[in-house]
Amino acid sequence: METSMSSPDMVALDRLSCNLEKLLLDPTCLKFADVDIVLAAGDGDPDDAVVGVYRCILAARCRFFLDLFSSLPVAATAGEKPQLELAKLIPGGRHIGRDALVAVLVYIYTGRCRTPPLDAVVCLDDNCDHEACRPVIDFVVQCTYAASGFQISELVSLFQRRLSYYVKIALAEDLVHIILVASTCELPDLLRNCIQRVSTSNLDRSYLEKVLPADVYTKEIRQYLLPVSQNIIAVDPEHEKRVSNIHKALYSDNVYLVVTLLKEYAITLDDVFAMHYAAAYCKPRVLTELLKLDSADVNLKNYSGYTPLHMACMRQEPDIILSLIQKGALLSARD
Repeated sequence: METSMSSPDMVALDRLSCNLEKLLLDPTCLKFADVDIVLAAGDGDPDDAVVGVYRCILAARCRFFLDLFSSLPVAATAGEKPQLELAKLIPGGRHIGRDALVAVLVYIYTGRCRTPPLDAVVCLDDNCDHEACRPVIDFVVQCTYAASGFQISELVSLFQRRLSYYVKIALAEDLVHIILVASTCELPDLLRNCIQRVSTSNLDRSYLEKVLPADVYTKEIRQYLLPVSQNIIAVDPEHEKRVSNIHKALYSDNVYLVVTLLKEYAITLDDVFAMHYAAAYCKPRVLTELLKLDSADVNLKNYSGYTPLHMACMRQEPDIILSLIQKGALLSARD
């Protein structure tokens, strides 16, 4: 009995997988798809916002889709193509981009894991080895949302192992998205590893509290942070109240109120880390208006050692990053 990869059976299986993969990747084949999956993360390109699929293949290969398609109403018009919004279809669906969705669908179609497109997992840093940079992590995070939502346990295990490896070597600020997917997809081991790593980092506490689910921050992370934060600075309740009022004014886009409160309290933008807050949470125009005041240090470090530019980079907001750099912000300002 032949067992080599060149045996007729193996060649035939390989050809079948390649042909099935073409159903997702070849534009000629896609026009025959009978269901559209609509993505929320289409990056503004209409062509990237829709993935055509074949319901008969998905139903035969995946119980999730069998149950889903069985529940769909019969099309009102012959040839009418149903559209499924991924954001409403599965938990975390709004975070999934086209490349990640196609990668998971290819596995369902063919039983093989497809190598992701190079531009989906490579950052713009020429000195980066791209082993655990942000695009690599984001791609696997998106794949995990899809695999978990479609209830493909073997893929979830594969992606969880990859993410667990990234937790050990990635930058602490890049772990937030792993925490979110671990929480959403109920991956307790991965979540525990992330929490242990983040809790010993110098990530900004306010940033973590803002971006993480309340139950994760309060029940899981905060208990680790309290012993550390108690040694950083003695909290002045009156000052904290003033800081909170100014941050609320920033969040409501009211720069005029911010200026009024600064005068009333006799404190500065730097005293309340206003630039950090605006870079992390506010609309770009709010930060632009603050910069026009020309009264803040754009390279000031907060208690965690982060500058406004680092907060903007964690948020990945190009307009804010550009505005700060134009004002003299330096990425190297953080040791």
